[in-house]
Amino acid sequence: MIKLGTIVDSAYRIVGAPREGGMSMIYKAVRLKDRKLLALKILKDEYRRSADALGRLLHEEEIGLMLNHKNIIKIYHHPGEKSFPYQVMEYVEGPTLSEFIEKHRWLTIPSAIRIIIQILDAVDYIHSKGVIHQDLKPENIVLLKNGRIKIIDFGLAYSVNSKNIAWKSLLSVGGTVEYAPPQRINGDISTDTDIFASGVIFYQMLTGQLPYLRNQILNFARQNIRSYPRPPSAYNKNISPKLERIMLKAIALSKEDRFPSAAGFAHNISKVAKKKYKPRKIDWLVVFLMVLFAIIVYILIQIFLILK
Repeated sequence: MIKLGTIVDSAYRIVGAPREGGMSMIYKAVRLKDRKLLALKILKDEYRRSADALGRLLHEEEIGLMLNHKNIIKIYHHPGEKSFPYQVMEYVEGPTLSEFIEKHRWLTIPSAIRIIIQILDAVDYIHSKGVIHQDLKPENIVLLKNGRIKIIDFGLAYSVNSKNIAWKSLLSVGGTVEYAPPQRINGDISTDTDIFASGVIFYQMLTGQLPYLRNQILNFARQNIRSYPRPPSAYNKNISPKLERIMLKAIALSKEDRFPSAAGFAHNISKVAKKKYKPRKIDWLVVFLMVLFAIIVYILIQIFLILK
């Protein structure tokens, strides 16, 4: 635990009590040179000697420095050496989407649509940069007072341009099973992972429930045992048939039955909500590189399984 008032690397002063994360503590801090309010994500003492924890922190920082979107937590570069492992982040204040759902059960339809459109716009953006978040869930979405959201925690993200992805990470299944498509469980690393997760989040925002249990996802992945989620309107009668069809399409277990892109998912929602959504231009070079990357990863996984 770092005391209030502590100055870190002659650059930041700790000004707030920490918020605990999985492997880190998040401290409110002020940058001394310009008095800007920031957050320092500092590895807990027990993880500072862990190669996996340190690698994840450095990987998240590398990816964060590549991204610049209003709905994604901003990572700042620290000039010079650090005296211990930490990350300099944008300071955001507000509950996570998970905390909000736990407290209020579900959101109103306009609020849920406003949030999912922001999530999908951010997802479309990171995909255009060759990044896959891989761990989208309500715990990693912060709700700000102005109605905007921030996606956090890119520690499990993949990037076609990353220099810090370890061999071990290439073969591991990241994220939370209930938000992962079955294909990801089987080693498919693709943008589809984030699109499916967004669909699960949308379903959860409007029903207060998860569409699938952990075993249902795993059973389809391993044995092709199909499950069907309960129609969201069974929980929330305010959900229209058109919106329900979009939600169920987004979380279909078969990849070919789902939306092929975040922009396509958002466009369908915007038509029901009668709000404009302007999709981004497709960067075909990035698409090619990501497909190539997924093929290489699949081959590596098969080699690993054969040699295991």
